[in-house]
Amino acid sequence: METVRDGAKVLFPPPLIYLGGLALGIVAEHLMNLPTLGLQSTVRELSGGILAVLGQVVSFAGAGTFRRRGTAVLPFKPASCLVTTGIYRWTRNPM
Repeated sequence: METVRDGAKVLFPPPLIYLGGLALGIVAEHLMNLPTLGLQSTVRELSGGILAVLGQVVSFAGAGTFRRRGTAVLPFKPASCLVTTGIYRWTRNPM
């Protein structure tokens, strides 16, 4: 008897994919002379920090909306409903 599994069939959790890309970027920065966009390091670091915080805000807003609707946050678990409120009013997939 075959077991039916509902869900997105995600092979690698998205945070691992993100961390892999981040690691590649860090290695590339140290091995190559990458351009600095003509900005001072303090401006680049402040801009990067602001973007990181905004990314976390969007991520937590999406997860909170999922939890309020009672559906799975993890992409390899079955979803019980389609979420179209909260942050999902403006974007299809913020997480």
